[in-house]
Amino acid sequence: SEAPAAEAPEPEAPSFGPHALPEGVEVGQAPPPRAYGEVLRQAFFRRWLDQVQGARPRLRSFDPVAQGERVGEFRRLDARQLQLARVRLRHRLAAMRPDTSWLASKDSELGLLQRELRRQRGHLPVRQLLRRVPSVLRALKPCLLMSPLTVAQFTDPVLHAFDLVVFDEASQIAPEDALGAVLRGRQLVVVGDSKQMPPTSFFKKMVAQDIGDIDEDELEEPDLESVLDECVTRGLPQRVLRWHYRSKHESLIAFSNRHFYESRLRTFPSPDDGRGLLGLSLEVVEGVYERGGSGTNPLEAEAVAAAVLDHYRRSPERSLGVGAFSQAQQEAILDAVERRLRAEPALEPYFSKEEEEHFFVKNLENLQGDERDVILISIGYGPDAEGKLSVNFGPLNKAGGERRLNVLVTRAREQVRVFSSFRPDQLDLRRTQAQGVHLLRHYLELAEKGEVASLLGPERAERVERADLVEALAAALTSRGHRVVLAVGSSSVRVDLALAAEDTPPGEPERFLLGLLLDGVGWAELPTPRDRERVVPGVLEHQRWELLRVYALDWHRRPLQVLESIDLALAAAREARAEADARAAEAEARAAAGLAAVCAPGDEACLEKQAESAEQIRLKAAPVSEEVPTAPYVELALESLGLPSAFPAYPDADLDALVGRVLAAEGPLHVELLQRRVLAHWELSRSGKKARERIEESCARLSEAGLLTARGDFVWPPGLEEAPLRDRSGAGPRQAEYIPPEELRAALQLVVAKEFRIAREDLLKQAGKLLGFARPGSKLKGALSQALDADLSAGAIAEERGVVSRIG
Repeated sequence: SEAPAAEAPEPEAPSFGPHALPEGVEVGQAPPPRAYGEVLRQAFFRRWLDQVQGARPRLRSFDPVAQGERVGEFRRLDARQLQLARVRLRHRLAAMRPDTSWLASKDSELGLLQRELRRQRGHLPVRQLLRRVPSVLRALKPCLLMSPLTVAQFTDPVLHAFDLVVFDEASQIAPEDALGAVLRGRQLVVVGDSKQMPPTSFFKKMVAQDIGDIDEDELEEPDLESVLDECVTRGLPQRVLRWHYRSKHESLIAFSNRHFYESRLRTFPSPDDGRGLLGLSLEVVEGVYERGGSGTNPLEAEAVAAAVLDHYRRSPERSLGVGAFSQAQQEAILDAVERRLRAEPALEPYFSKEEEEHFFVKNLENLQGDERDVILISIGYGPDAEGKLSVNFGPLNKAGGERRLNVLVTRAREQVRVFSSFRPDQLDLRRTQAQGVHLLRHYLELAEKGEVASLLGPERAERVERADLVEALAAALTSRGHRVVLAVGSSSVRVDLALAAEDTPPGEPERFLLGLLLDGVGWAELPTPRDRERVVPGVLEHQRWELLRVYALDWHRRPLQVLESIDLALAAAREARAEADARAAEAEARAAAGLAAVCAPGDEACLEKQAESAEQIRLKAAPVSEEVPTAPYVELALESLGLPSAFPAYPDADLDALVGRVLAAEGPLHVELLQRRVLAHWELSRSGKKARERIEESCARLSEAGLLTARGDFVWPPGLEEAPLRDRSGAGPRQAEYIPPEELRAALQLVVAKEFRIAREDLLKQAGKLLGFARPGSKLKGALSQALDADLSAGAIAEERGVVSRIG
């Protein structure tokens, strides 16, 4: 609210004449004291509000439509100035760079660097080279990304001084390792989380021992002091980062926020569970922990491995990681995944280490710093062969074990699935004092029930009770037949009112169609306009909320019009949700058809098994955006043409026909890939020299007949002038060198045509997604970057200061 103008004193409380009688009370009849008091209270504050508005010009002239336009313009300009700040910085740094095309003298720093770059062997050691080119290094690379030990190893403490030294994940860095980097800087920023733990040597000391049989008192915590602890204990100024954007469902962070961060993190609620693809869940396995033996839980490991492969069958675009409570269980899961992969080699490309966020299986001691879209957690510990459940959970029982749990449960952006061989009520907390074990039970209870509201503090409930405007609006909407939920969210950031779908089955999580943001208590608690008007609404919209802003003054003046605008927004949101559900159902049907396609015709047992699998773990895809003009990569179905020994005798005419069919279905194809696809019909996984020569001769015959065209290393079918854009997420080669350059350029040009202007790095990622790579690896980005440079040289598109745009 605005402060009163200097010339307008604060209005006094109004004096009233005769009051209206409460509803249902006639003249001469004594009204119930409580009903009369409520009417008096409402009339008093309405009259006072009218006088306040009259005394303050800005409130008197307030227009919600104009305010919405001003907020929209502010959001645009605020985002724009942040973008321009990055551009200005890049421009300043680029102006400092030396002209590397200049042929410098051999004795200068630049000349020495150019000479070292041209050398094929006999290079100077890195430390010696950096010591001899300090000025050029600073101009070419004003920011160096190095580990603390690398700083000490490669830089000179006298020649290489830094204006600013920043430590990330500082809780993992020992003070003695950080000292060298600290001494090289003029300013120091240390970023870390005291509630998370650095790696320790726990498992190294427990090799070949059954951790479950070790008494808690025997587990002594080694010295885990870090540079973060040193800075805190020495009284350096501290600043707490409270905004939490990563988790797309509040259940993923609500537990840690309450038990570790005193509910200080500002987290963001989700409108639903993403059709089963978001949030926290518990899956109980009837496994047995082999205490006194291997220290593993084989059945639980198999269940996790099955979930891993099913994940990549159904949603390979989402990154995946697995966290285990012990090293033994980690290795058991890896072995189980490998066994299953041997039976499904088609899924192997998804496990490539080249992916930017590749699949991993790690234990509690080495998980910190990793994050993925989906995390599977395997507890491993559980009832033994006799059904007894020990309260020893390895590292969790140690001092600081609760921090390891915090690290594990905060690794996911979208979903956490916990696999356990026991239910939380089976864990008897009276038998242990370990805080980590106590918190484990609370976490399992949350995963089993999924009730984030149980983690909310009483202060939030009091705040909701004081929100009279929220209650009045909720009552009006409820009277119009809407399902209304107040204050959705488990932190200080919440949606004041949410309207839920009427068809939500009982017991299922609410699916909110529309969220209402009010300029009330929660809005006023946010300190800056950027937080109130851009950050909070922007993140909520990124979480797929449909939002409508309702202003208190507008509600006071025009309540009926406000309700009608809410009805219109709700109808639009309901229609958009129906379309999204229809698209998701269509995708689910396509996936089910794909599952059925792998069964042999007439194999009823296979079809029944696939149907059962599809029912158990259904594809619940999130709403998709506008479709792009890419077609799925279609591979020619393989035929069995005999054993490998039958290939040399195969007639040339039939071989030519087979090459033509492969090319027609999958062309353009790289020559090596064409050879592999043809030889696969004889189960030949590797092509020998004679086999390659036969296929090359076949290609030559087809070329002479005009039935194929060679362009560099790629072979094209006849009549195909432009490379088709193909989605390789389900089939086709995943290696960058097997994708035609013309197709790479087509993907880049399409993205630029769609988005007009786009940062170079974002362009490479978007083009990779068009080709079926959810997270393009370094090799694909390199190939796309080369194709982009070719387009820039040809003048097909333009680039200025790292932003690519279309011509005209």
